[in-house]
Amino acid sequence: MRVFHTLTLVLLVVVGCEQPRMPVSSEVSNSSATPAESVTSPTVDIPMASSGTTLEPFDAATVADEQLMKTVNPNADAAWGDWAVDSATLSGEPLPNEVAATISLYIDEGSYVVNLGDQVDKGTVLIRRRADPMELDITGVEGPNAGKTILAIFEQADSNSLVVCYSFEGAERPKEFTSTVENGHFLVKYKRQVIK
Repeated sequence: MRVFHTLTLVLLVVVGCEQPRMPVSSEVSNSSATPAESVTSPTVDIPMASSGTTLEPFDAATVADEQLMKTVNPNADAAWGDWAVDSATLSGEPLPNEVAATISLYIDEGSYVVNLGDQVDKGTVLIRRRADPMELDITGVEGPNAGKTILAIFEQADSNSLVVCYSFEGAERPKEFTSTVENGHFLVKYKRQVIK
């Protein structure tokens, strides 16, 4: 099926809840980012899921409770954490809900993990918040995108939503949040997940 084949080749921002959440490379991090590139409001470090755990839809009360029990990381970026696909469009075609439901994403300082069913894609990610629109540089290290660099743009209306537009065909970064047959972009709207 074309959608599965294309997604296997272009998986980049989703993290598996069942995979260890360790940075892929200690050499790539946001530690060199200037203060303007970081989100000023801190977010909670979401714990690593153990085998057999499931993701529940974001619940503000649960996060508030977790904040009381954890030390807030003042350097955390609002894009870090666990994400599930709310909706996605590939080359102008909506991704079927049953496919979208199998995708998860995890981002932390300098690394990402994407799961699509049994497929796992891991690598490094560089976040540029000072760009307009904001940018992601994604480099695959393990999985179907190993050795590839994917250029993307993103936006966040708040810390619980994330919209990313990926360019899988060609080396040019998307300029707007659109997915058409002509541009071949992968446009994904993510919602934050809280691990139970």
